Amino acid sequence: MGSAILQAALEYERHGLGVIPLRPRDKRPLLASWGEFQDRRATPDEIRAWAEHWPDMNLGLVTGRVSGVVAVDIDGPEGAAWAEANLDKVAIQTTGKDYGFHVFFRQNGVPVKNAVRIAPQVDVRGDGGYVVIAPSIHPNGKQYELHFGPGKTWADLPDWEGITPDEKKQEAEATQTTGTRYGLAALKGEIKKLCAAEPGTQNDTLTKTAFALGRLIGRGHLEHDNVKAALLGAIQAWPNLDLRKSTDTIERSLRDGAKSPKGPDPILDQFNATEDGVAMAFAARHKDSLRFCHDTGAWFRWDGSRWVREKTHLAFDWVRGLCREMPAGAKEAKTLGRASTARGVEAFCRADRAFAVTSEVWDTDLFLLGTPAGTVDLRTGCLVPARPSDYITKSTTVSPAETSDCPIWRRFMDEATEGDNGLQRFLQQIAGYSLTGDVREHALFFVYGTGGNGKSKFLDALTNILGDYATTAAMDTFTASKNDRHPTDLAMLQGARMVCASETEEGRAWAESRIKQLTGGDKITARFMRQDFFTFQPQFKLIIIGNHQPILNNVDDAARRRFNIIPFVHQPANPDNELEVKLRAEYPAILRWMIEGCLDWQANGLVRPESVQTATKAYFDDQDLFGQWLAECCVVERRESDTRVALFDSWEAFADANGEKAGGSKTFTAAMVKRGFSPDRQYVNGKTQRVFLGVTVRHDNPKYWQDQED
Repeated sequence: MGSAILQAALEYERHGLGVIPLRPRDKRPLLASWGEFQDRRATPDEIRAWAEHWPDMNLGLVTGRVSGVVAVDIDGPEGAAWAEANLDKVAIQTTGKDYGFHVFFRQNGVPVKNAVRIAPQVDVRGDGGYVVIAPSIHPNGKQYELHFGPGKTWADLPDWEGITPDEKKQEAEATQTTGTRYGLAALKGEIKKLCAAEPGTQNDTLTKTAFALGRLIGRGHLEHDNVKAALLGAIQAWPNLDLRKSTDTIERSLRDGAKSPKGPDPILDQFNATEDGVAMAFAARHKDSLRFCHDTGAWFRWDGSRWVREKTHLAFDWVRGLCREMPAGAKEAKTLGRASTARGVEAFCRADRAFAVTSEVWDTDLFLLGTPAGTVDLRTGCLVPARPSDYITKSTTVSPAETSDCPIWRRFMDEATEGDNGLQRFLQQIAGYSLTGDVREHALFFVYGTGGNGKSKFLDALTNILGDYATTAAMDTFTASKNDRHPTDLAMLQGARMVCASETEEGRAWAESRIKQLTGGDKITARFMRQDFFTFQPQFKLIIIGNHQPILNNVDDAARRRFNIIPFVHQPANPDNELEVKLRAEYPAILRWMIEGCLDWQANGLVRPESVQTATKAYFDDQDLFGQWLAECCVVERRESDTRVALFDSWEAFADANGEKAGGSKTFTAAMVKRGFSPDRQYVNGKTQRVFLGVTVRHDNPKYWQDQED
């Protein structure tokens, strides 16, 4: 449709006709003020610019002296009968309505004003007016169509014969125009004031009246050409009327008023002043900026970059304000002013499909990152405009810089890792991975080292930048205790992409089943205090820092896959007490550095450097007491075997010597099977005994078994 409208508009311009852009499938102008186009025609460049900016626009033909054309508007069967009897219909435009059409005439230098109801269902559009012109689309979806007589063109329009309306009738019907109820009531009142103006005050009254009505035009309550026609009709009976001067006054005042719009929202005119009607008006006004989440029982507001949970009864307050705006009589206004009405309206709105959501809609795209300046698509690293339809509820504290130019941060990283480029890359990948809601790595990152080595400053910078996406948790959430932790500990982790804990205590052990649960990617069930249980999909990466390494009682394959021990063991030669302040200035560039790490991780996976692999292996070797016993006290050989009693006695002595509990025989058997040793029965020392194949007690290291023979 866009190209057809453009070609038609340019064709009209070539025939000397003025055009203006109208709203799609509507007759209202798209221009705030189109008065200048009553005195000059739009240029081809202006027309092309309109078509590019509003490709679906309708088109208006400016009538009167600028185009030299008068249009007679027929709007019903009575008007059609009058036109058949009175008009030469060389050029007719059908409008898409039954019995609706326009008949065009050449103005031929004769001043012709807009006029309403010169006959039943017949109006005239001349100076100061316009009509919708083909190939525009009527609100009912039908297209305006222009029809000329055989062999006729615009040049063959018949002359206007001066069909003269009844002036008194025109004055009486000056306010019979289109607009909202509020606008039409205001127009009626202003016209009444204008008609009652005394000589000597009339021009001043006209200026004030036109300005006041212009403000309503700017708000959308009235239409410019209709108001202008009504004002011109109302002043026709003034003595010594200077029509040109008064027309200029009207045009100027309407234009000035439109620059300062005033009045209630015109959309409210469509709804009744009932709880249901106000709720419908509320939805029409706020459907793009509010949501009600039925899982949390809270309203969320779109702030331009994300959906923010409201905690101050904002929706109720907005409903209250809307109730005051609604067009209503005295009785209705009294009802609308009650708190119970506002509560009822809000209840309607909570269930309205325009607002109602559940928690499943929030933050579902794991590779979109909310920032103050827009949304980062972490698949590409590009910053794109924020969209309400992405349902993002969180934001970083800063927006990413164009480049990762952060020299202080890079110098800090170089010093903290003692120039280990592999470790720096790994830390950058972890930082980038933590921007996403993806948990495919099933990893726990334990940043270990004594004090003053930069590990806290590293993590503080990341969490400060991540803002809503990062949270902290008590270390007790991840270490073993005699009592179960309250499920609120886990509920607090919902929606976070980075969870940090610190201050590990010497001698504490990992809560191993919980660690596996939190890093395994499976759904987590939790609840807030005095709330029902709910289930959520974890998005967080678990990063723990500490000076002491917690004990790992069960060193198995699952633990080896999850744990990453990251050494921070180098203290700076000259500590900078202002480092945190200096780093804050680089947060935007550091965020870009993190995004680059995210792209590197997606392309190459987590690339664990030698320093991390070595530290992790050393940790597991230190924690694997059972493995140490096998290495020091046993011979692992396929052809060997030994009794369960001998092996268990050796293990028990080794565990006791290292201050650990050996556990029972069932636990021991399970551990042996897990290490790949098959249980069997063999005839040993004159009787059938339980044995393990592939292993025997090392008798050349009597340290742990000699006591058993004493």
